[in-house]
Amino acid sequence: MFQKMRWILGFVIALVSLVLQAIPVTSMIIAEGGALWILTTIALALVVVSCVFGCVCEGKDFYKKIARPHKVGHNVALLLPLLFTVIRAVIAISDILGRANTGDPDVFGNSAAILSVGFFVLLALVIALPIAGCVAVKEYTGEETYVVNGVTRKKKMSGSSFRMITVPIISVMLVVVLAVTVAANAFPQYLDNAFGRGERHVVTPENAESWDTDYYGKTPTPKEAKENALSVLKQTTNEGMILLKNNGVLPLEKNASVTPFGKGYVFPFFDSPGTDSSMKHSFDYAVYPKTALEEKFKVIPYAADLQPKATTTAGSTSNGNASFDTYPDKPNAAAGTKKLEDNSFGANGQIPELSVTRYGELTPAQMGEMRSSTGLVFLSRTGSEGMDLKFDGYDDGTPHYLSLTVNEKEMIKKAKELCSKVVVLVNSTNPVELGPVMAGECEADAILWVGNPGETGFESMASILCGEVNPSARTYDILPRDFLKNPVMANFGDYEYSNFKELRWETISLVTHQPTEFTPKYVEYAEGMYMGYRYYETAHDI
Repeated sequence: MFQKMRWILGFVIALVSLVLQAIPVTSMIIAEGGALWILTTIALALVVVSCVFGCVCEGKDFYKKIARPHKVGHNVALLLPLLFTVIRAVIAISDILGRANTGDPDVFGNSAAILSVGFFVLLALVIALPIAGCVAVKEYTGEETYVVNGVTRKKKMSGSSFRMITVPIISVMLVVVLAVTVAANAFPQYLDNAFGRGERHVVTPENAESWDTDYYGKTPTPKEAKENALSVLKQTTNEGMILLKNNGVLPLEKNASVTPFGKGYVFPFFDSPGTDSSMKHSFDYAVYPKTALEEKFKVIPYAADLQPKATTTAGSTSNGNASFDTYPDKPNAAAGTKKLEDNSFGANGQIPELSVTRYGELTPAQMGEMRSSTGLVFLSRTGSEGMDLKFDGYDDGTPHYLSLTVNEKEMIKKAKELCSKVVVLVNSTNPVELGPVMAGECEADAILWVGNPGETGFESMASILCGEVNPSARTYDILPRDFLKNPVMANFGDYEYSNFKELRWETISLVTHQPTEFTPKYVEYAEGMYMGYRYYETAHDI
C-alpha cells in the first residue's frame, strides 16, 4: 500500500512540476531555457511515466522481476531534473549578478529575473523531497531500534510519518510558487522600487576620444534640465505658431491696449488634459495668457473678468473632464446624438462659453475704454484618446465639436462692436472650422493658430502679436471652412459590429489577468482614396 502511495505522490509532484515548466513563469525560464529546459522537461516526463507504471504494475508477477531495476531507474530519473534545475538556478543567479556588476539598468527592471531564482530553488526542493523519501522511508515495524553487529540503531522514519511531514510542505510550497508568480507579474513596479535597477557605468571604447558620449554630464541638475527643456519649448513655439490671416493689423505696437475675450483666456489648454497624455505641462512653470500679454501690452480686463473663477461650482479649475457647470449657457448634446460624457481621456465634448447677454454687464465707461483697443478672442478646443470627438450636433445648432458655437460667434460679433479691430487666437491642436471668421459678420482682422503651446508657449503668442517674433510656421494639414462638405463626414459615425466581440490584451484585468472583452467599431471608407488633399485637389480640377 505504501509503495502505491509513493508512486501516486511522485506522480502528482512530477506532473505539477511539468505544468510549472510549461507556463512561462518568468522571462528567465525562456531566456536561459534552451537545452536545459528541454532536458528538465524530458526527465520530469520520465518520472511521470515511471510513477504511472509503478502504480499500475506494483505487486504483479512480471513486475517483481524488474522491480529493482525500475526503482533504480526511477531514482535516477528523479535526480536528473534536480540536477538540471540546480544548474539553471546557478545560470540565472550568475546572469543577474553579471548584469548588476556591469550596471545593466534592466537587472531588476523585469521583476521576473529575480523571481526566477526563487522559482528554481522551490522547484528543486519539490523534486528533492520524494528523493529524500526514497532514501529515508522504511516500513514501520513497531520496533524503535534494531541491533547490527552489536550496535543499537534507531529505525528510519515510517512512511506515514514522512507523508504527514512532506505533503503539507510540498502543498504550501506549490501554493507559494503560484501566488508569488501571479503577484510579481501583476505588480512588477514594486519589485523594481524595492531592489532598484542597478547603477549605470559608461564604458568608452578605445580610440573614441573624439566621440561626443558625455550625454549625462551635460545637465548635472534637474533645474538645469528643466531650463534647457523650457528653452527648447520656447524655440518650438516661436517657430510653430501659424498666422492664418492678417489684413495688416499685426503686428501690434508694444504697450498697445488689448481686450481679451473668451474662456480660453482664463482656462486655456496648455496641452491635452488627459491623465495619460504624452504631452504634459507643469503648473509650476505654466505662463497663462494673462501674464504673457501683460508683459507686452496694456490689458483691459473687463470682458475677461466676466468669466467664472472656476470651471465647476465646487471650485475646481480642471480643464479636462470638468462639468463646466459654471457656464450655464453652454450647449448640450442635441436629442438623439452622442452624449457629452461619452468621450474619454480629457475631452467630454463640452464647449463652455459665456452667453453674449453677460456682456451687457459692462458699464459705459468700460466700453468706452475698450473702444480703441484690439480685441483678442480666444477659441479653445482639446483632443481625445481612445474615442472620437463629438461629431454630431448640439442643441444650439452647432453641427460638431470642431465648429464654432452660437455663444462663440456672438462673442466675436460683440468684440467687433466694442473694439477697433479683432484678432482670433485658436488654442487647439485640432483643425477648427474657421469659415465664419474668414468672412461675413464674424470676420476677424487676423487669425493666429496658437495650438496647445505647453508651459511657456503663450509668451511666444504675445511676442508674435507685438512683432518680436515672426510667425513663420505653415499649416500642418488642410483646414476646411466647412467639415460637413467633405465626403469623409458623410460616411463617418459611431458604428459597432453586432455579430462578434474582440479581446483586448493591452487592457488585461489585474484581477482576472484576462483580456477585456469589447465591441469593436468600424467606419466604411466609401470615399476610397479621396481623402484629405487627394479629395481637395481632385475636386479643384473637376
